Amino acid sequence: GSMDAAFLAGQLDGGARGQPFILTKDRMDQYKKTLADKVQFVELGFSSVGMLFNTLVDSPFKDLRVRKAISLWTDRTAIGPIRGGLTYAQTSLNPKNPFSSPDFMTWPGWNPATRDQDKAQAKQLMSDAGFANGFDTTLRTLNAWQQDAVYWQGQIQGLGITTKIELLDTATWTRASNDHDYIFVTTGVANPVI
Repeated sequence: GSMDAAFLAGQLDGGARGQPFILTKDRMDQYKKTLADKVQFVELGFSSVGMLFNTLVDSPFKDLRVRKAISLWTDRTAIGPIRGGLTYAQTSLNPKNPFSSPDFMTWPGWNPATRDQDKAQAKQLMSDAGFANGFDTTLRTLNAWQQDAVYWQGQIQGLGITTKIELLDTATWTRASNDHDYIFVTTGVANPVI
């Protein structure tokens, strides 16, 4: 709020990037209304929120079929509203990225038109892996990313994966990440600035 007020008052020439400064549609609309053509929006690369699995330790995530099932099951379009109505959500697969495949939105797990088929395949993969009824796990996350962890918890619940969220301070999360002291963790987000 302080950054927005300072920017709108002409005390700042630009905004900041990073999770606390996500530019929502409401905020972008306010900037456009107040500043009209005096504001420029720069779309920086977005390394969306995600989940990482430590496949070096014994857990259900070591099975590729489980990870594929999660990928097929996850509704990637649902993250925007959870993140406060993001105006610019992309992945490294973004069509603007010259190194990505331009047809990625037709891939299984990405294509909204094949959601039912993808979910059925995900359930079959879980069954094939011996987890037809799911399993229990713990998701370690930075305390500032609690909403992301809750999102992932909800996403994979439909596969029968019951997730306990463990919130960590920055030092503990960094140590756990560097030491691979986790089974399942969230990743962070970078986003657009003004």
